[in-house]
Amino acid sequence: MMKHHVRIEPIGLEEEVEHLTPLRDVVAKHGVEFPCSGKGRCGNCKVKLLKGNIEIDNKQKTLLEQKHLDNKDWRIACLSTVTEDITLYIEPRGKEVIQTDYSFFKFQPEKGYGIAIDLGSTTIVSQLINLQTNQIEDTTMTINSQTFYGADIISRLSYAMKSTTHLKQLSNLVRDDIRTQIRTFDDNKRQKTRKVVIVGNSVMHNLFGCINITNLATYPFQSPNNAELEFYADELEFPLPPTCKVRFLPNMGHFVGSDILAGIQAIKMQKQEKYQLLIDLGTNGEIALGNKYNIHYASTAAGPAFEGINISQGMRASSGAIYRIDSSGYKTINNTKAKGICGSGLIDSIYLLLKEKKIDNTGAIIESNCHRLPLTEDIYLTDKDIREFQLAKGAISAGIQILLDEANITISEVEHVYLSGGLGNYVDEDKAIRIGLLDGMKKSQILKMNNSALMGAKENLFENNNTEMKIILALAKHCSLETNTKFQDIYCEKLFFPNKIPNDNNI
Repeated sequence: MMKHHVRIEPIGLEEEVEHLTPLRDVVAKHGVEFPCSGKGRCGNCKVKLLKGNIEIDNKQKTLLEQKHLDNKDWRIACLSTVTEDITLYIEPRGKEVIQTDYSFFKFQPEKGYGIAIDLGSTTIVSQLINLQTNQIEDTTMTINSQTFYGADIISRLSYAMKSTTHLKQLSNLVRDDIRTQIRTFDDNKRQKTRKVVIVGNSVMHNLFGCINITNLATYPFQSPNNAELEFYADELEFPLPPTCKVRFLPNMGHFVGSDILAGIQAIKMQKQEKYQLLIDLGTNGEIALGNKYNIHYASTAAGPAFEGINISQGMRASSGAIYRIDSSGYKTINNTKAKGICGSGLIDSIYLLLKEKKIDNTGAIIESNCHRLPLTEDIYLTDKDIREFQLAKGAISAGIQILLDEANITISEVEHVYLSGGLGNYVDEDKAIRIGLLDGMKKSQILKMNNSALMGAKENLFENNNTEMKIILALAKHCSLETNTKFQDIYCEKLFFPNKIPNDNNI
């Protein structure tokens, strides 16, 4: 069979592939991601063609036009195949910001080492912990390899449901990601590791355990397998002592996993007299509201907009991402050249456009026949980007309001609002309040958490903290948003922005 040479710049790597090889299979290993799971919808798997040719059809031409890309120089990887020798330019992936945790908590010293893992839909963070001192010996982060099959978990559920082989494939991907992370830790300390605790959302829990996810993907969206998963390291082929116990903590249920359970434990919600609110501004938009008497929780379909995905020039919080912007200029992570915009920058941008009256409270661009608004010389937001943000904003805001109604309280009765997830560390609380994302809150209520899920996972490495999880589960009650008669009306209301943006002294 005919073969072709593919060269990747600027790294200068070459490989030989067979005729008609999908370009997706070539570039995925070099950091190109496929937020829409390679279905040719988002256009974010774009690559620059430096030499040679790749034929394009009308669908790809249309998508390139929508992305404002020249079809002579650019290609959409998931819609392309290799038919001759080519040279491509792939933008090097910036250094990712590790959402880790260094918070102190009470512990009883134990021998050896432990590993705490936050298995997220997008990123996986692992910490090696000295159980004698509770000191963090090492931290590592990687992108979840399952993102090849879609940025959102619905795409992965759809893929896993197609066959047992697909389910096993997704399970093996994250298990191998974790194996790779563990190998980066000091070998001597690895051999003294006694336990591993993993937390993640319900889908990550089921996929890691290679559990049939059909019930989770269909109404009433409740897996019958939410219990804690237990393994020994040799079962998972983890490079640890064979008898090292690996625990994936239990889900709370209904798309709310052990990451929120661990977060609740980390903020001590189950011990507080006053109400506490925990918001994970990630793809699932998980929310918990409660105190020592009761805990209400829910999952909202926020989508991946807060992680910069499905935004035309969106990106995760890595080098080159605009994370702060106002009328005087912008800031990027690591102060490098702007490559795109991440979730916190998106919030700032929406606030700026509202303040400058370039969009109205419905999210519509005020200037007629205008479909995109420049933020910098090279970065812009489209009308579709604004709609994508509104959908995420509406889902989070409506979910919060429904939980408040369930508890029969107002937001003013909540003592603390904890922001977690990838966005929580960078978000400008003032602007999030002003545009209605954190509707009705006061800045004094809001506390940022770098990674509450990881903190809770670390706590559960120590025997004296394991009973807290059972207390939380006994208090917890799921709130079904999809069956709540008020949800649709509240959601539609929350899609809109405030008619008037509040001044600083109103926050």
